[in-house]
Amino acid sequence: MRKKAWLICVVYMLSVAYLLGGTIATAQSATTIYGADANPTGEPLGGGEGYSKLVLTGDYIVENKEQFLAALAKARPGQVIYIEPHAEINMTGYVNFDIPGGITIAGNRGYQGSPGPLIYNNQLETYPCMWRLTGPGVRITGIRVRGPHYQLPNSLGINVLADNVEIDNCEIYDWSYAGIHIMRAHNVYIHHNYIHHVQRPGLGYPVTLNRATAIIEANIFDYYRHAIAASGHAGTGYEARYNLVKANAINHAFDMHGGTDFCANQSAPCTQQEIIMAGAYVNIHHNTFEITAWDAIRVRGIPTDYVEVHSNWFLNNNEIKSCQFRYYRGGNAHVYNNVYGKNQRLVAELIKPSPFVFLEGSNVIYALADGGRIMYGFANPSQETGQVVRGNLAVELLPVQVDEVLGRPFVIRQVEIRLNNSTLLYSGEALPKPGEVIVDTLSLKDGVHQLSLKISGNLDIPLEKTVSFMVDNYWEMEDDLDAPSESSWFGVIDHSRTSDKSDGWSYAIGDQDTFYDDDSRIIRTQLTPEYLTWEVPLVKEFIVTAYAKSKVPSGVFLWVSTDGEQWQQVSYQVQASEANEHGWYRLELIGSTPIAKETNWFRLSIDGDADPAGLQIGQVYFLGQSCE
Repeated sequence: MRKKAWLICVVYMLSVAYLLGGTIATAQSATTIYGADANPTGEPLGGGEGYSKLVLTGDYIVENKEQFLAALAKARPGQVIYIEPHAEINMTGYVNFDIPGGITIAGNRGYQGSPGPLIYNNQLETYPCMWRLTGPGVRITGIRVRGPHYQLPNSLGINVLADNVEIDNCEIYDWSYAGIHIMRAHNVYIHHNYIHHVQRPGLGYPVTLNRATAIIEANIFDYYRHAIAASGHAGTGYEARYNLVKANAINHAFDMHGGTDFCANQSAPCTQQEIIMAGAYVNIHHNTFEITAWDAIRVRGIPTDYVEVHSNWFLNNNEIKSCQFRYYRGGNAHVYNNVYGKNQRLVAELIKPSPFVFLEGSNVIYALADGGRIMYGFANPSQETGQVVRGNLAVELLPVQVDEVLGRPFVIRQVEIRLNNSTLLYSGEALPKPGEVIVDTLSLKDGVHQLSLKISGNLDIPLEKTVSFMVDNYWEMEDDLDAPSESSWFGVIDHSRTSDKSDGWSYAIGDQDTFYDDDSRIIRTQLTPEYLTWEVPLVKEFIVTAYAKSKVPSGVFLWVSTDGEQWQQVSYQVQASEANEHGWYRLELIGSTPIAKETNWFRLSIDGDADPAGLQIGQVYFLGQSCE
């Protein structure tokens, strides 16, 4: 009787496994932990009480808006601005406020139960954002960042625009568009935060990425539309691990958009690869998804690198609602070793990687782009997302390797390499040799560019691959020639970016109606020759904005130097507005430095015969080549 009962039990379990689909579910190992409970960081999910990586003092200690702004103006890379625990800093009216690179903004969230200091903005249209992180190496830790409302007109808290940014142990809430937006930035680390009430219909992203990469770890998400959203553009990817994703949602939790989401907004038609593309990679593991009314994960295309979904705990017992795909099955996607329902039913393998991709609704078979049975692509630039390139880029390809599972050897018939989907760099019947394809990135604008590869052979369709790289040849600097400001906390703050200047200068403040909305200019005080000097390594272009009573500036000379000692005069063109009602012209003195020389200093001088009252300098802009 016992043997018969045991046999019936086995048959029943196998039948259930067959009906559930996927690889036969096996019992969870007693030593295996799925979901966010596997958190290996030693820090509490969402940060707060018990978080140990606290910063409890700083180079500047502030408690109000005036002190905070003064500290931001003065802080240098490596320094800390510490916000007092009781502080509530109202940033209403401040939109797109820049946080410079290398500094840390810290509070004591979690220390002895403290909620942490509060920085907030009540302006409903806080858009594009309240804070812009424009320099690399910023850390924001231990504070609360509150927006105006989580459903009303667009508001965005923190816009990350630089690499190597860390945001940890913060509570971020009441933003309608996004709590954290990551744009063209890489190596961003978002961890141990509590991000909630970011839930506007059509938007509502606690964390969102566009042409960016990030690790998103050990956060708690609640009251969201998509807890993590990614644009799907080339080079976009993220790893989400050890996060607790609560059930209060109005749509699916994690996603990667696809080509059909952005192709309609492009001026040129999308390629077939772009249409079915969904960013670079998605790696989602050891998260707990309490959401059951909506899908937990949606991937809307084929990431160029891979999809990995494993070791998660989905409270929804229906594994089909755990990870939804659009356009394909198989390919470089692997969904495995996840558990479902309150009893943690294990499905060892739901979707297997395959050498092919099957497009839904058709019989078209596409060869796998990378990471599977067909291996090919770019060796340089690296297929690692976000490689920074300066000067000449030597394009190199990996050798094509094809698994025997395809049933026949692969024969190359035609190879094409294009830049930004248009410019043909190479066409031939074999892979180019090293050094044969060179891209002069100095001819390109700074920013993200793409190389696309198309290898035609004896498969039914060509092999196609796209890689993104970041061109960073140039720096920009603006000197607004703002007058020094005074702070009760820090004294006089000098905003000048000059390296040297003569003594006969003074600031003209106000009269912005007269001077084209410029409320701070610099002028000579008497009939004496004067100069301003800037140290600008490898400067290439300049624009000097001035205000004069004539369309032709009198007595203004511009100079460049390689060593700061010997000076060479440079010519410039003048673009002038029409005179305003006060009789002043706005002039732009535009020019470039000699290409053959490494110009490192720039000087503006005015001779002693020019009328001091008839010429005021408002701004100087520089564009220079980044140093290797």
